[in-house]
Amino acid sequence: NGEFNDVLKLKRESLGSTQMRYVVENMFKGFKQGNMSLEEASELLNENILDIIFIGENVQIVCKKCENNLKCPKKGCPVRKGLTSKFDIARDHYKNHHWPCAIKSASKAEEIIRFAEKKLEENISKYLTNTVEFSLLSSIRGQKTENNLVPLLLSHLSTAKRPGLLISGYKVFSSLKNLLKSYKIKLSNCLNDDKQVEHDIINIIPVGERVKVNFTQVKAT
Repeated sequence: NGEFNDVLKLKRESLGSTQMRYVVENMFKGFKQGNMSLEEASELLNENILDIIFIGENVQIVCKKCENNLKCPKKGCPVRKGLTSKFDIARDHYKNHHWPCAIKSASKAEEIIRFAEKKLEENISKYLTNTVEFSLLSSIRGQKTENNLVPLLLSHLSTAKRPGLLISGYKVFSSLKNLLKSYKIKLSNCLNDDKQVEHDIINIIPVGERVKVNFTQVKAT
């Protein structure tokens, strides 16, 4: 599969970077010397590697029973544990299962990176098998474009010497619409919250007694 190989190559470059190897080697050395607990070492790997090997959209997990403190029929329901997205579930699983096993069984830091590469291959293969109609490579390229665009917008704010709030993230409108409502910020061009197109970046700038809200949607080419 051409897309599988392209995505794998792109992600492997991040896993095999000099900076990543430095982080993993320092973590492994600290753990072996007793300067870092297994939990701390696992959390460090989560912070530095999980974003790379997590594949797919960070879909929100909903359970009305748990949200309303009712008896949930699902044994081990993630929402009951405070895990409200697929990324949260992956973070919890890697921190408490995958990373501890990889760290304890490894004889050198390189083996942890190889373990991460193996999980990356499994995650890409699983995602492409279940989501053939969606271009994963385009999604990754779009995310990189978004990351490149944010500093440009930030630079514009700094040059203009205007205060403002710049936020970049997945489905930023859905994440912030309740906050906007609580401050009575109404979007004049948004007729229906449920039909509002999702965006990647939001920029809020005060203009007199009002605020100007700009949404930016990044597209991959």
